[in-house]
Amino acid sequence: NCSTKGGCTLFADGIHKECYAKVQRQNESIPLDCLFEIRVKHNYKSKVSFERTLRRIYNTQIKEVDPYAHDPTVEQLEQDASEEAQKNAYEDQHSRGIPVVYGQIIQLFHIKSGKFVSLRRREGAEFFDNALPYAVRIESEGSEDTWIRVESPLKMRQLGDPVQYWDTVCIACGEKGARSPMLTFSSTLPDESIACDLDSVCFRVRCSLDDYPWKLRQYRSITDHP
Repeated sequence: NCSTKGGCTLFADGIHKECYAKVQRQNESIPLDCLFEIRVKHNYKSKVSFERTLRRIYNTQIKEVDPYAHDPTVEQLEQDASEEAQKNAYEDQHSRGIPVVYGQIIQLFHIKSGKFVSLRRREGAEFFDNALPYAVRIESEGSEDTWIRVESPLKMRQLGDPVQYWDTVCIACGEKGARSPMLTFSSTLPDESIACDLDSVCFRVRCSLDDYPWKLRQYRSITDHP
């Protein structure tokens, strides 16, 4: 799981789309809502091409090809997308146990909901302080919005260095740029806190240009304490 120096843990309940930072009580066991699996970067080029072509031809968001269309171009795109998905699944299986390195693009898979953390740009979003117009959510299907890059705060580690459990890292948007949006949250902004259960408070996670440290902790069992 990912925690902050303030004792908050990255959290998603799987019902709402938003991600939150949950205040973790001392000696509290780590709930499934706070568990994320690190996965390698999936490719989505063929999937995007297939769905874009379907929308253009049928002017809808359908995902199954009309069996009466018999469009060889669409059929080939569908086959490419299927092979791409199989390759992504293969890479998932064969990358388990391989260390993540700084600068690598990964994906965070929420265990409880079976969804990916995404950083999607929002049009017309409001700005708070240095917050950026990105929505930090979980989505059922992966996309390029679910690409996340692991960086070292204050450049304490070099690109290519292995990431260790309990390292302090910055979680950045996967898109390239001189300064990438970072995952952060604020306990002082208006309407940012919610009651995520009877005893805990959560703060809405946003994106900012400021480095914000998160600590990676390894999960061993549901009864483990931080």
